[in-house]
Amino acid sequence: MEEQEGVEVTTNDTLSYLKEVKDMFHDQMEKYNMFLEVIKDFEAQRRMANLLTCAAIEEHKDINEVYSEVCFYL
Repeated sequence: MEEQEGVEVTTNDTLSYLKEVKDMFHDQMEKYNMFLEVIKDFEAQRRMANLLTCAAIEEHKDINEVYSEVCFYL
């Protein structure tokens, strides 16, 4: 899992947190399900941002390679 401010968050930490939230909303499952949807949406947006970042890095890498080749012939 991801490390934040020097504290490593484990899968067990995440599952424990989700269980606590579920227990807190045990009589309001609709709210718990809404919470899960928010978490899923956040994760999807984070993954998309990571993909876009990787794509931008790859594009920049390609531009640098072309620039290096052009400069070689000058």
